[in-house]
Amino acid sequence: RLRPRLPASRDPLRLLHVVVGHPVVGGTPVADQIRAASCGAVHVELVIGLGRALDHLRAHPAALVLLQAADVDVARVALAEIKLAHPALPVVMLTDAVDDEAAVAAVRAGAEDCLPRATATGPLVVRALRCALERTSHAVALRTQAVTDPLTGLPNRHALQKAIDHAIALARRKGRALAVLFVDLDGFKRVNDVCGHEQGDRVLQEIARRFAGRTRDMDTVARIGGDEFVVVMEALDDGRFAATLAAKLLAAASEPLTIGPHTTDLTASVGISVFPGDGDDAAALVRHADAAMYAAKTAGKNQYRYYRARMNEHSRVRTALDAGLERAFGNDELELHYQPVWQSSRRRISACEALLRWRRPGHGLLLPGAFLEAADEAGLAGRLAQWVLTRAAATAERMRAAGFDVPVSVNLSRRQLVDGAVVPCLRRLIDDGMARTALQVEIAESVLVSDDPRVHQVLAELADLRIGVVVDDFGSGVSSLRALRRVRPASIKIDGALARELPEGQ
Repeated sequence: RLRPRLPASRDPLRLLHVVVGHPVVGGTPVADQIRAASCGAVHVELVIGLGRALDHLRAHPAALVLLQAADVDVARVALAEIKLAHPALPVVMLTDAVDDEAAVAAVRAGAEDCLPRATATGPLVVRALRCALERTSHAVALRTQAVTDPLTGLPNRHALQKAIDHAIALARRKGRALAVLFVDLDGFKRVNDVCGHEQGDRVLQEIARRFAGRTRDMDTVARIGGDEFVVVMEALDDGRFAATLAAKLLAAASEPLTIGPHTTDLTASVGISVFPGDGDDAAALVRHADAAMYAAKTAGKNQYRYYRARMNEHSRVRTALDAGLERAFGNDELELHYQPVWQSSRRRISACEALLRWRRPGHGLLLPGAFLEAADEAGLAGRLAQWVLTRAAATAERMRAAGFDVPVSVNLSRRQLVDGAVVPCLRRLIDDGMARTALQVEIAESVLVSDDPRVHQVLAELADLRIGVVVDDFGSGVSSLRALRRVRPASIKIDGALARELPEGQ
């Protein structure tokens, strides 16, 4: 049975049977044959004449059109008019005289099929209609997938390009402005780290729903990747009106969000570019809105900024930093410097701490604070951790061979710890002959007390490997003795602020 493609609806499929020209009518009417063959799944409406058919379609949209004419040329003219008014509407042609060549020409002109009336029984017509509907539905689905973000259902980057192009053309005709708002969630990577990627996806879906609900019908909300959204505001008298929407988006992002057992507090940073002053094409407007968004993050996050020409410099610097990090591995620009840990009671060195540095060409020796965040955002956290662990292990083994048997501790951020590369790397090093006491993993107290189950899993795996854990900055304000008992660290580094508060002599 021929059914609509919409599962939620049980209504019969609406078919408009259009008769044009002067067909020879004889035998059982086609409409009656279709009703009988479809067992009531198709509701047929008969209209005589092309003009009446076009008027009817404007008032009463149909799912399919059966176009009947005595002459195939007359049918093709009528087909062109119907397709001009309703390009996506599937049409099956039924003519009194048609050969294979004429049928192919009809399909090339936009028909889904072309049948000879003399042999077109009810079941045959219903089958042709079914195939036409299936092909059209499949084509619509493919077109939808091509322009839709599969996670949120919002327009994707391709659709955004078309939306901005359309908005620019409209703005030029009407002499008005448009605004592009680039939105990036602050701290979303922490949500993925703590809650997992599945929960992170649910957060993105909820944020997408909120953003779509704060915009006008004529606006476009798109997700272009990760936690980045872009909103296009059309038909503005003044670009300053975009600030009102930016404030709404910031408020929407900062509303508490509960996903499963976790309540997430997020904020967003918004950058705004305005046509025509900030660019005359889609690429420039998005690029400049992106630069303004980074300015908002630099200024403290949870705010918006309008684009200014000087912001291009920040974008250029960040792009160069990301590219430089990729090259740093192959160019041997990364270095480990070793700081001894002095045991005053025994007056000897008890360990060494490996300190990562980047000797960046043209910039000198950079401390981790200058590039670690960029490395995390570029997806290099795991690769960086493996490099440091491997290089530190080699140094520890050389020291042991020289009779200097002290462990080397390697600092790992939360992101590096849960990236998935640390434990396999340590297992490989142990299998290759590294002593289990050669390396220690050093983490901040804030990582120790994290409620992220992945952190707990990695710490448990480190304990199974008998790799020592050093807790840094203990006493910095988020300490937990229960967490210390769970991990049983090899050593604890007391935060300087806490040490200064201890009574003298203790």
